[in-house]
Amino acid sequence: GYAAAPTPPKPKPNDPTPKPVSKFDLNGSFKLVKSNGRKMYATLAKNANRDFNIVKKGNNTASTYKLNSAQRSGTEFQIHISNNEPAYVYLIGYGTTSRKVSALYPFDGFSAYLGYKKNDIAIPSEDYYVALDNKKGKDYLCVLYSKKPLNIKNIARKIQNQSGSFSDKVKKVLGSQIVKGSNIEFDKNNIKFKAASNGKTIVPMILEFDHI
Repeated sequence: GYAAAPTPPKPKPNDPTPKPVSKFDLNGSFKLVKSNGRKMYATLAKNANRDFNIVKKGNNTASTYKLNSAQRSGTEFQIHISNNEPAYVYLIGYGTTSRKVSALYPFDGFSAYLGYKKNDIAIPSEDYYVALDNKKGKDYLCVLYSKKPLNIKNIARKIQNQSGSFSDKVKKVLGSQIVKGSNIEFDKNNIKFKAASNGKTIVPMILEFDHI
């Protein structure tokens, strides 16, 4: 015999069309502001969008942004973040003179989690500044913008123990979690990015500056 095949349901005319998913699911912008209120300006490095493992031989560290002017010892500043997606934000410092990797933020009692859209969150906090020590040379600040919580003290320790330039060290420790350079769009004159994570979880931004 023949079974009656059910007629396929007609699509309802008022079905909303699914909205296209934005490919950018991580984005934020950062301003460095000195304790005297002046902004520290930065310019995007030429190789910022290349993945971290493509660097020239020698001591060059692949930075994402370079501060336009040298900074003196004793300079105090905060990083102000405008955050558009829930994320965790961490800060690591590295001085080429001391060769010491320091987990600068968050410190005990502070949370790395930015759970909602908010402009102008001050890091380390409204009451604290990052202060430059008296060890002059080339310094690096690395902002890790992450979809997942990280053990930043452990990561800083692991980075310290690697060989190579600062970006090589970061790459060796976090490489499998870093969003591909080709999936990140950086602003040229502002420390600002948007990224499609595609299964990865961390956008690292390395800020380079001369410490005088």
